[in-house]
Amino acid sequence: DVGGLDSLLKAATVPVIAPLSHDGEGQMLNINADTMASAVATALSAIYEVTLVFCFELPGVMGDINDPASLIAQLSSEKYEELKIAGIIADGMIPKLDNSFAALRKGVAQIRISNTEGLRTKDSGTVLKLKI
Repeated sequence: DVGGLDSLLKAATVPVIAPLSHDGEGQMLNINADTMASAVATALSAIYEVTLVFCFELPGVMGDINDPASLIAQLSSEKYEELKIAGIIADGMIPKLDNSFAALRKGVAQIRISNTEGLRTKDSGTVLKLKI
């Protein structure tokens, strides 16, 4: 309910949203946190200009996970598909990036993937764009 979220934000209340759901028969389900964050950002983009920042342990999307100097500063949807096919982007980054590009297509203004430095500065991490 984007209206409820908007009311909380306007009241200077930071909502904490757990990525949980249920199957309708009492069984709890764990939803991928990136999927939940993308859905919330997409809903809020109807009334705000939203920048979604995904934080994790790496400085951003890496060309080589073992090389700290291989940060990809900007990543387009097209380049992502190329890197995914080549096996350079794999494993847990795939759902994170799939959710990210879907959110961009649905109206989220900007998405950055970074470590916690991304919360302090707008120049860190990887900026995702549909086209570069």
